[in-house]
Amino acid sequence: MEKQLLIVCTGNTCRSPFAAASARSWLNRLGISGWAVSSAGLAVTAPSPASDIMRTVASDFGEDLSNHRSRRLTTEMLNCADLVLVMTAHQKSFLLQQRPDIAERVFTLAEFVGHSSDVADPFGGNLDIYHQTASELLELTRLAAEKIQKKEDRRRSL
Repeated sequence: MEKQLLIVCTGNTCRSPFAAASARSWLNRLGISGWAVSSAGLAVTAPSPASDIMRTVASDFGEDLSNHRSRRLTTEMLNCADLVLVMTAHQKSFLLQQRPDIAERVFTLAEFVGHSSDVADPFGGNLDIYHQTASELLELTRLAAEKIQKKEDRRRSL
């Protein structure tokens, strides 16, 4: 059975779609199978494409967000997720207030890889801000994929 990695941000049009695409790419590059990666947002009111500027930036980083449509985070998504990575400590707090039962599966992306900062929302910023955010997400998702790989290797060796 595939494990589910769910990446969450606010609107699901910038950070989480790029992070999900990047995580998928890193998992593939590292030869890690058995993980499905998806994204969702806490404040999605209707399905929307990834923001124009994030689609452009994603393309600059070799990722394609042209088919992305935002979706609102649901209880079902949380129930199915083996790992939930959010962008900020505030988002983590919000989720845990609603669902304390999933505390062992919810981390900020930075926290999951041993860092302490939030990933700021680039929405409304210029191209440089989006590039900075994408660079940060690329590095954090690389580290997350490497951590997943180590856990999978340990699990297999038992």
